[in-house]
Amino acid sequence: MSRGKPNKRYTPEFKKMVVETMKKEHLSIYAAMQEFGINDHKIIERWERIYLEEGPEGLTVERRARRVSWWHGAIVSEGLQPYGVDRFTTQTGRSLSQPR
Repeated sequence: MSRGKPNKRYTPEFKKMVVETMKKEHLSIYAAMQEFGINDHKIIERWERIYLEEGPEGLTVERRARRVSWWHGAIVSEGLQPYGVDRFTTQTGRSLSQPR
């Protein structure tokens, strides 16, 4: 069974070309999407923001991160163990499963 297409990755040179062409030719984001065959305006908006804040070299930085679910992140940040509610305690040390 097919899982669909993987996310397309663009080279830093391509990203730079898109942003600089937009500026040089006064293209809107939507016009650039059509010109370069990009399907999501958020991609170009992100490249433009990075280009303006960090310069062209900012487009060379790999920004993908491993996804962590909210629940896992909350457990790790509180130093809790993800086994069962009875093992969770509040900051005062009281177990969440005990009555007040």
